Order: sequence, then structure tokens, then C-alpha cells
Amino acid sequence: MRLTISKSKSDLGSGLVHFDAPIAKALLGAEEGDEVEVLTGPYVRPAVVESITKNGT
Repeated sequence: MRLTISKSKSDLGSGLVHFDAPIAKALLGAEEGDEVEVLTGPYVRPAVVESITKNGT
């Protein structure tokens, strides 16, 4: 799943995640190849960062 971390309201169907959401906090500072723990409901699941694209705004 491709996610975009933004200042906009989260819309997971469109892949947008608000920067203050738990998944965004898990991903911020991560690098390609890192494994992060993501809280999904009552479960913590591992996820691997496959790629990072940064847009300058």
C-alpha cells in the first residue's frame, strides 16, 4: 500500500495519512528497508518501508 503523509485529513482509501496519525508517526524518520511497527486496531503489525519519495513543499 502506498501512503502519503500530509497535513490534510486522513483518507486511507486515497492513501492519505495525517502527519499526527499513529501510522505516520511510525513511518516518520524511517528509511528504505526499515521495519516499523504499525498499530492496526488492537494489533501491532510489522511493515517494511519499500521506498520513500519526498516532495518539497
